[in-house]
Amino acid sequence: MKYDGMYYDLILDYDTSSSVSWAGNTYRVANFDKYKPIIVNEKIYVKIDDDEEPLLGDFLSLPKNIWSKRAKEIIEEYVPFGSQFFPIIVKHRGKEYSDYFILNCHNEIKAMHEGRSDFTMSRSGLSYFINSLSLDEEMLDKIPEEQRMIFVMEEKAAMVLYHEKLVKALEAENVTGVSFVKVNDWSIGSSFD
Repeated sequence: MKYDGMYYDLILDYDTSSSVSWAGNTYRVANFDKYKPIIVNEKIYVKIDDDEEPLLGDFLSLPKNIWSKRAKEIIEEYVPFGSQFFPIIVKHRGKEYSDYFILNCHNEIKAMHEGRSDFTMSRSGLSYFINSLSLDEEMLDKIPEEQRMIFVMEEKAAMVLYHEKLVKALEAENVTGVSFVKVNDWSIGSSFD
């Protein structure tokens, strides 16, 4: 339980950032779902789907964690291990915005404490549907802190957790477009709170 208040999930703040989706890529964007180091040698595009003026916060979220250049630089100061950033172009109504980067987190850790978490395992036994989460301190204690500043949960690959030191650094710089939710406050409905 000691890590449940130390790690955070991120939620897009729709008041300060627009949501995005993949846009006409020749690069195989499914590579970002493998949570392994990758090589990207071409432009990657996302688009803002609505017709309103774009809200270009520091965090653009889905389909993956997309950060502004200034937020990326903060993250890179704290995360020496397990992540890569690639330039991304955000398209909206004929305009392109290029000061954004997609995070490829390949630091996968089996971190869920099965006894304290509320979850259902899929029939295949390969994936979890997590209602509420508690982290396994025995597992995390084995990993040096600098190697778990950001990690993707092996049990729920879409969930990337951020260490509180990094979250505090991002908050100190007033990054926009994101809300931070501690693991011990997180539930499946957190993004709707």
